[in-house]
Amino acid sequence: MAGKLQVAALALFGVVAACAKDSPPPPGATDPGAQAAKTLPAWGTAPPVATEPAYLDAELRRAAGDAGLAEATGFADQRRIQALWSLARIGGEPAMHRLAAVLDGPREGGGPYASLGLLDAPGAGEEEKLEAWQELEDALWRRYAIETDAGSELALLFDIARIGGEASIERLAVELADLPGPDADEVEVERHASATTALGILCARGFALDESSRDAIAQGISTSRPELRRAAIYALGRCARASTELFALAEERKVLADRLEARLEGAPDEQRRLTWIAFGALGVSPESLVPALFTAPDVPWWVEVEAVRALAQSPEGRKLLLERLSDAPLAQWTGARVHVLLEALAAMRSHV
Repeated sequence: MAGKLQVAALALFGVVAACAKDSPPPPGATDPGAQAAKTLPAWGTAPPVATEPAYLDAELRRAAGDAGLAEATGFADQRRIQALWSLARIGGEPAMHRLAAVLDGPREGGGPYASLGLLDAPGAGEEEKLEAWQELEDALWRRYAIETDAGSELALLFDIARIGGEASIERLAVELADLPGPDADEVEVERHASATTALGILCARGFALDESSRDAIAQGISTSRPELRRAAIYALGRCARASTELFALAEERKVLADRLEARLEGAPDEQRRLTWIAFGALGVSPESLVPALFTAPDVPWWVEVEAVRALAQSPEGRKLLLERLSDAPLAQWTGARVHVLLEALAAMRSHV
């Protein structure tokens, strides 16, 4: 196998050198980053523009106890929202206590939703800040339990993902225990998808799944609802490595890989990209490759790059990759698609 890898690496090096002379994509070509951004969920509202000089002054002084900010949190208009964002940008223990108090206060006038991700997590030895952080996590869940506005629910889930820890993993597992039924409305489906995505964000921050949340992700991959399936695939790609003990058995990884493969062909480009990330996180390759992969120029190159990275994780995957690239027509490797060959060359060189 090593000899084949060396030969293929040399061949790919020649292809890359030849393709490097090709011109870049035309000005009207689709920007993959912009295309991917369009698929990301919208969490809450955009940060408000500061119009109150007093809030800006308090931010510059990092004065969470500023009297003007404290007064503004009691308003029921845009001033309150601006003040809450200012508190989140100031950060620190006093600001977290103030935000937790607002979350537990009256519901009129909105809340600090989608702003708390600006807060800095406690560091080593910051016990008091850690207590305030946990207090804020609990306050977020209490607010989420009574919230009735759909947009605010989604924003709270984002805040929970950026603030929460192991307790939030357990609570999200309860939230995700049952998939929305066929008669579920769009609000329920979107809330479930956002809660699944929140699991992925928590894993990206270093927290591991428990068995219940792992099972919730697994059932989401097989659902017929595309929003839920995409969120579950995203979460699996972020959580498989962070939760290695739960994915230690090869048989369990194979079951998940089969579910991913069953939904791969014909899926939207962004879902295919996320699916390959999940394959790579599991360290398992599909049984076979869809016909268009590495052979059709209409497959986005950023999808194929993730496929290369995933296939390189296992001997079986590298074999599939070599076979497919050997049959791919040379003329298709133009413009940005050269990135696929570069990634393949790097992957094979690292496993020679």
